[in-house]
Amino acid sequence: QSALGLPGAPRRFLVFVGRLDRQKDPQLLVHSFAEAHRRDPRLHLLLVGRGDLDAETQRACASLGITDRVSFMGVQPRTRIAEVLRASDLFLMASAYEGMPIAVLEALATGLPVVTTEVGEVGLVVKNGVSGRICTERTPVAMADAIVGALARREAMCGAPCERAVASYSPERILGAVFDNHRRQAARAPEPN
Repeated sequence: QSALGLPGAPRRFLVFVGRLDRQKDPQLLVHSFAEAHRRDPRLHLLLVGRGDLDAETQRACASLGITDRVSFMGVQPRTRIAEVLRASDLFLMASAYEGMPIAVLEALATGLPVVTTEVGEVGLVVKNGVSGRICTERTPVAMADAIVGALARREAMCGAPCERAVASYSPERILGAVFDNHRRQAARAPEPN
């Protein structure tokens, strides 16, 4: 963790990767983190990304008294994001709406459990107590409950259970059928004019 420039131990790192905008609801995210931090002062939130709510999110952290427990990391290269995911204890997402968020798939693929709001298709990969927790109520207290609950079961969820949750979303499986179809089409004899 120190090699990544992250705050010193003993800390438990919660990470969010994405845009800081209305869809991702960083206000719910930082308020939920503040509630979880009250219960476990070792927690530290890493925010990777930027958006039109950067300043508003920083003001919220200041008003909640958690500025020293939140790192605004800005936009990072993919290799750095992978390192941050590997150094973290949980991935957080408080989105108001989603489809199937790539950031959740990437976190799970690194073996990192996910705590998320109940949006889009996340229920296909995030299973309560197996690969993370889905929060059905959009409140800071409910999200904090989910965070604390996931941290209590982190060892059982981390690694293989998370990786298995997204195995069917690997590029080989998703794109294999597309490439096979292209090969079949290319091998077909041209139709006579």
